[in-house]
Amino acid sequence: MGSTGKNKFGDYAPAPGGTTKCENSVDAELEDVARQNYFGTNGVPPPQTPVRLRNGTTSGRLVVEDMTGVAIGNLPTSFHYLAVCQGRGYSYEGEVTLSRASKIPVVEVHLEPV
Repeated sequence: MGSTGKNKFGDYAPAPGGTTKCENSVDAELEDVARQNYFGTNGVPPPQTPVRLRNGTTSGRLVVEDMTGVAIGNLPTSFHYLAVCQGRGYSYEGEVTLSRASKIPVVEVHLEPV
């Protein structure tokens, strides 16, 4: 169960090499950027802006925020396994890797476990 990486509980058990899915970095394009407080005040954050994954969920979503706690966007639901990782003590920080102000703003981030 979970041996193929389908977000099942077995994905979180240490692999033969001793690592879990929680220890992997994450690269993602954020969702709902235009609806977030950061965009309303600042537009899109420039590349290299430090970010972190908010602990827990907000309205059922995992939120990426700037280092002052202002929401930038939501992680896609395919990354919701990170909520289990947070429950095990993991936290994630990183930076904006790409941003584009357009009719539908785009923000991509890279997060590492810390």
